[in-house]
Amino acid sequence: MAFGDEARAKNFGGNPATSDISTSEITQAVAFGDGMVKKLSGKSDWISSDEEWTLVQTASELFASFWIRTHFVNSKDLENLALKHFAQAETICEALASGSEGFVVTTSEYRTQPLNEDAEPYRSSIDTDNDPADVTT
Repeated sequence: MAFGDEARAKNFGGNPATSDISTSEITQAVAFGDGMVKKLSGKSDWISSDEEWTLVQTASELFASFWIRTHFVNSKDLENLALKHFAQAETICEALASGSEGFVVTTSEYRTQPLNEDAEPYRSSIDTDNDPADVTT
């Protein structure tokens, strides 16, 4: 079972006319995308019931878009878009490989003076003469 959807991959690839790209070439592009997902995620047995399935599909389709655009498009702008799709797919695969499901946000206990009455108010000043001796650390 292919990870990527051929219609979506074709759309990501700029939706070239059927006269420009055959169905078998779209299938080949999706096979390329699937292969890249397997290689970069380190897992080859993805199934549609996996929690990350949507990410797997999207990565495959973005890799397929790269394949389509680099084989059938002769525009520098679209070539740049192909490279952008490749990079996005790589990022998704890195997240899949690491087991990450997104970004982790960390916060500290620091609070500004209005929220922390024990903190000293911070005052900055403008250095008008650019003398390094005026800088304090």
